[in-house]
Amino acid sequence: LKLKVLHVGCHAGRVWEDSHVSSAKVTALAQTLREGAGAATDIVKAVYTGVLRRAADPGGLEVYRGVLLSGEMSEDALWAWLTKSDEYKELMGHASRHNHMLALISDLSLKADQCTGRPAPDPGYWCRRGEGFPKLVFEYVNALGFSLCSAPQAVQTYPSALPTVFDAIRKAEGAYEEHLQRFPTTEEVSKEAARVIGDGAGGEAALVERLLNSDERRALERESKEKDPIRGDHAARLRDLIRRFVPNSHPALQDASLPLDSMDLRNLQLLWNEHGPVIEGQKRSSIQTWDSQDGVVPIGMYVCNRPEYLKQVLSALRNVKHIEKSFLIVSMDQATDEMLTTVLSADFCPLRIIFHPEPKGLAWGIGGKLHSILAVKRHWRFLLQQIFTGTPALARYNREILLLEEDHRPTPDLMITLPALIRLKNDGERCEACWAVFLKWGCMREDQEDDVNKACRVKWFTNTGVSFNRTIFNQIEKSTFDEFRDGWDWSVYHLIQTQQLLPCQPSCVPHMVAPAVARISNIGTHGVTVKEEDAQSLEQLKFHTVGDDAVEKGYDGSKVYLAEYFGHSGATDENLFFGFEDGHLKPT
Repeated sequence: LKLKVLHVGCHAGRVWEDSHVSSAKVTALAQTLREGAGAATDIVKAVYTGVLRRAADPGGLEVYRGVLLSGEMSEDALWAWLTKSDEYKELMGHASRHNHMLALISDLSLKADQCTGRPAPDPGYWCRRGEGFPKLVFEYVNALGFSLCSAPQAVQTYPSALPTVFDAIRKAEGAYEEHLQRFPTTEEVSKEAARVIGDGAGGEAALVERLLNSDERRALERESKEKDPIRGDHAARLRDLIRRFVPNSHPALQDASLPLDSMDLRNLQLLWNEHGPVIEGQKRSSIQTWDSQDGVVPIGMYVCNRPEYLKQVLSALRNVKHIEKSFLIVSMDQATDEMLTTVLSADFCPLRIIFHPEPKGLAWGIGGKLHSILAVKRHWRFLLQQIFTGTPALARYNREILLLEEDHRPTPDLMITLPALIRLKNDGERCEACWAVFLKWGCMREDQEDDVNKACRVKWFTNTGVSFNRTIFNQIEKSTFDEFRDGWDWSVYHLIQTQQLLPCQPSCVPHMVAPAVARISNIGTHGVTVKEEDAQSLEQLKFHTVGDDAVEKGYDGSKVYLAEYFGHSGATDENLFFGFEDGHLKPT
């Protein structure tokens, strides 16, 4: 018996190797193989692992076990068959790109002395450990990595041509995100960026036309059209909301180019977002300006159609001490009757409802996972922009906000603990380069912490219950956040790595502040990145909080302290990350 094993190169210049392992090396496996179906099952599993680098799916396992048992195919024939599959070809392409980018990291003369102007402590590092990587390094290697797949003359690497290459990549990625509502694959970016350059001035327009006339776009339009009855129902709910809270005499209704009943869902969303009022006690509020009292901060929530979670979170917020002093901004993707009724029940503090506008010509909730990741990222960005630039009552507010999802259930001490953590964050002497707070646990070992007053300063980035101020929002606005091909959290990680999050980088290392014991529990067992059938993702949700009785036991936040700094790594220490498809690459 011979089993083939596929080795993945782990340093620059190494390629995928196809080699045989002798019978002597697999004696242990051979001895355990049973006759008949058992042996065939093990062979199929081994070949899948060797060729496709994954476990065999149930359908493939059943089919190939059958052909092995019938004698129609040998193990070698199965190996050869799978190496002809589209999945294997895509895997090989990714490995080649990965190794090519590793070689670029090794070969480029972008060494540590170019990071800060200081002499390089170690020529093997681009930057001193803990400084991250200059944005140009990321763009340079990313652009050259894309050139591998198509390698047209126009995308070959000449320093003077790099701005053109960067621009073509941005145009290709932007076109896919706007017209197909998803991130493009590496191969698509490489091919289309090359065509944009080759087509000259009309390259971008030609790309847009190709995408709009593609089978994928037509499928999205058909899927959107199938949702027309649902969208029509959402539009009706939104018209009711406008009539309830925006007077007929309002200039927005008097001057509208179309009657309210003739507006489509997107235009209704835009109208409400601009003219919808702050609501208090389910009535139009006269509030003009909101400011913080006792350190209480505004809360921004971005929610999808998961009312079962939203109800629990709003119920928990109602029990938060000092919640009446907060200001809740809820951004919704969909205006279902149940979601609107649930949000309007939040009468415990001033409320602003906004709607993440639909893309032109398409509906929310279509496409696959990459569509969903991009949609959530756009929604997160939209909420930030609405809080800091689109909410008149917060126009002069520059301090911290808190961002929650509809499955982030807070503990009642939320608005006692958060102001205390923010005070620690803003102590420049004790908390240098601290840019944000998060409310999940943040000390060394979650399972060993029970001190409700303890907080830690950490280099890692966590996306649960994040709180930061207008300065950080402004940094995100002028960064390459939108261009990065991954979700909002990994895009923030990218900004930390590429020295874009804080003006003091690379001379400083961004840190966050967090409690030793969490003040938020994540109750969502189904969503974009968490599935009920995925045990690993569910395991990440299992962490304890202070519970609902901390305030009753006398906790008041006055004794919250910053613990001694413990050694750990963070984004600036870790290998350069290139997004959902490539992951981390290791400089050599």
